[in-house]
Amino acid sequence: MALVSVGVTNASPAPASVERALSPSEFSEHLAEQAGADHRVAWKEPGVARLQAPMQALVAEVDRLGLHLISDSEDELGRLRLQPSRVGRGTQRYPVGAGQVSMQDSLVRLSRPGLVEEFSTSSEGIRQDFLLPERL
Repeated sequence: MALVSVGVTNASPAPASVERALSPSEFSEHLAEQAGADHRVAWKEPGVARLQAPMQALVAEVDRLGLHLISDSEDELGRLRLQPSRVGRGTQRYPVGAGQVSMQDSLVRLSRPGLVEEFSTSSEGIRQDFLLPERL
């Protein structure tokens, strides 16, 4: 992620009400403070975890089959379902079945034989990672 700090110079002194530009690290900390409480992970119902990414107007729901991405924007409401069906290497593919949803702190995990998916939320959006617990 690249952060840009922009400053404006003026020949006359700045009025007292103008704040100084934040450094990239200060800007990053400021964003994290603003967004931290809004990026929640919670149980929607038993077996269904809900992640929120308000800066992108997205909500994710993880159930035993996969991920539902839901647009939370008033302008463009919509849903997208992501559900892996097979995992493999080369030409060998193995079916992926239903799994079990668990939550630890701010991480949601969907565990099934041969594939684990991990989901998290931040000011950058909703992240999905794939882990293969065994060599295929």
